[in-house]
Amino acid sequence: MTLGHFNPSDGKLHSGTQTSLSLAVAAALHKTHSILELTHAFAARLPPEDRTATDEERDTAEPVRKLKRMRGRELRLVQGQNILREEWNEGQGRDMQLWDGFWDSY
Repeated sequence: MTLGHFNPSDGKLHSGTQTSLSLAVAAALHKTHSILELTHAFAARLPPEDRTATDEERDTAEPVRKLKRMRGRELRLVQGQNILREEWNEGQGRDMQLWDGFWDSY
């Protein structure tokens, strides 16, 4: 998804500190997060019997239980294709920022 948004011929800085690569990564992360939010919202609306917690012993005894739970947790890619297809513009979502001092603690 990052490569789909990356424009290598655009070597200029955007908004002062953003590069073509940082914008492509921001777009990919924004869309991934949006799909995860859509999936979470769908799963939260499921009936309680389909929102069961993982339990290996019960899943072994009742294979259909695990199947119902996994169906509710599938990524909503088809339902969110508008998210994946939409044009992403600079400033939409959050920009990538330099994290000063990240490696200093190691």
